[in-house]
Amino acid sequence: MSNSTRERIVMTGLMALGVVSLGCDTRSPVMPVVPAAPDQPAVVAGVPSVQAISPTLGVTTGGTSIEILGAGFHFGTSVTLDGVVMQPFLHHAGSLGFTTPPHASGPVEIVVVYPGGEARLPRAFTYAAPGTFDFNGTWKGQADGPPDSVIDMSFTIVNNRLISVSCGGVTVTLSPAASVGGGEFSFSGEKDLVLTGRMLSSATAVGEIHAPPCGPTWYAVR
Repeated sequence: MSNSTRERIVMTGLMALGVVSLGCDTRSPVMPVVPAAPDQPAVVAGVPSVQAISPTLGVTTGGTSIEILGAGFHFGTSVTLDGVVMQPFLHHAGSLGFTTPPHASGPVEIVVVYPGGEARLPRAFTYAAPGTFDFNGTWKGQADGPPDSVIDMSFTIVNNRLISVSCGGVTVTLSPAASVGGGEFSFSGEKDLVLTGRMLSSATAVGEIHAPPCGPTWYAVR
């Protein structure tokens, strides 16, 4: 799967969750100044505040979509993860997102940088090996469809075994069920169904699918 295809289906999945992303302009805007009281220094309006980060756990292979929730974010706000500059998306003034790069296991610091200051968030995100995650549950998302379209898809894993896959209203029940483990899975065979998956976090995953009319990529959450 090409980088452009992966980016398109991941962004499609994010939009399905109600997240609208705009490329972040790294230029620093002119910030309004609030008049100061006598003998008090002027203060910059619109200083961002960070309230939460979600998710806080993802795989060492990278690709986890992080959302920083707060207030006052603007196009001059940037993000670093363990000292590495990210390419954030400004969803709106209260939401800033980015995608994690590969990294060794362990906690890392996230820093939100804005004109005039920064917010340091020690141990805000933890990388873990893919094998520490599991796919058990029902996953729902979208897959590539005919040109320039997406199709609803889902699959269910019980006791680390893939038992069914649905695409465009058509459900295939696997018999026998396919084994799943180590944060990744791969199945091919019944009714020409091909499905592979990779964990991005405890609640998001991506992969490839061939189950007409779905294909070739998908993004899902549980």
